[in-house]
Amino acid sequence: MGKTSKKSRSGLTLIEIMVAITVIIVGVLGAMMYRYHSALDARKADVKIGAARVGLLLLEDWKGTHGNTLPPTRDETGLKVTGSGGNYTVTLEGGTGATYYAVLPATPTLVTLNGVEMKELRVEVFWSRSGTPSAEDNDGSVTLKDWTD
Repeated sequence: MGKTSKKSRSGLTLIEIMVAITVIIVGVLGAMMYRYHSALDARKADVKIGAARVGLLLLEDWKGTHGNTLPPTRDETGLKVTGSGGNYTVTLEGGTGATYYAVLPATPTLVTLNGVEMKELRVEVFWSRSGTPSAEDNDGSVTLKDWTD
C-alpha cells in the first residue's frame, strides 16, 4: 500500500478572487453614480435658484413702481439685463453658466381680490445652458406672481 499525504492548501481560489473583485467593482460604480447624480442635482438646483432670483428681482423692482414702469430701473450687482418691452435676457455673473429669459406683460392684469381691485404682476423666467432660451425651447422655467394696488 502506498502512502497518502494530505496537503494543506492555504490561499484563495481563482473563483473566490473573481467574486471579490466583482463585489468591489459593483460597490465602487454605485458610489461613483451616487456622486455624479448628486453633483448633477446640485447644479440643477443652482440654475433654478438663479432663475428664481432673477424673477424675484424683476418682480420686486416692478412692484416698487406699483406696476407702472417695466424693469429694470436699477443696476443690480452681478446681474446683466438686456432687452425691452417686457422681454429680457438676463445673465448672472459667476455661477450657473445658464442664460435666463424673462417675460413680463406690457401692462399688469387687473384682478379683484377680496373685493379690492389690484394689479397682478407676473414674471416668467426660462433658462437654457445651450444658447438663448425661449418659451418653446428651454431647460426649465419659474413663474412668480404678486399683487399691488
